[in-house]
Amino acid sequence: MDPWNIINNDAKEKGMKFEQPSFYNNMMGFYHAVDWKEQWIQGILCFHVFYLIVSFLTRKSPTIQFTLLITICIFIYFAETFNTYGSRNWTRFSTQDYFDPNGVFLSVVFSTPLLLIGVCIMLHALYDTSQMLVKVKRLELGIDKRGRKNNNTEEENVNNNNTNNNKDKKSKPRRRNRSRGTNKKNN
Repeated sequence: MDPWNIINNDAKEKGMKFEQPSFYNNMMGFYHAVDWKEQWIQGILCFHVFYLIVSFLTRKSPTIQFTLLITICIFIYFAETFNTYGSRNWTRFSTQDYFDPNGVFLSVVFSTPLLLIGVCIMLHALYDTSQMLVKVKRLELGIDKRGRKNNNTEEENVNNNNTNNNKDKKSKPRRRNRSRGTNKKNN
């Protein structure tokens, strides 16, 4: 028998109603358990908003985006250390101990938003790379921006340039080499 049915049947016998936990119920319980008016929690949230804005404004600079991504990885790497520090010193900055041994609170409030920002940075980098690939392929195939193929491929351009060079040579009169005083045909 399902454990939730056992608990629910036992609760019914005692005149209580017990609901099977759902994701929504768990999230609402988490939301109501946290005091969102604490300054350090608001500071973390402001940091995430600031980081998101910076990552959006610098999306055209791959170097800055890469730096942001590396710093996100460093912050997430040290999240366990932050959690340990928070569990030892929570009385200095918080009204209640949010820092459980598994680090669930810090993972949800600190690491998850950073991971989402990192995913956005990676998706934008992937999009830029695909656009660059399309641009290079179009140049390689000789297709213009409207999707029409240029009549002149690279080989035809080279052949046209060679033909034009030959025409230029034929149209110019030949000059004799008069420095020797003799004609090459006579020798």
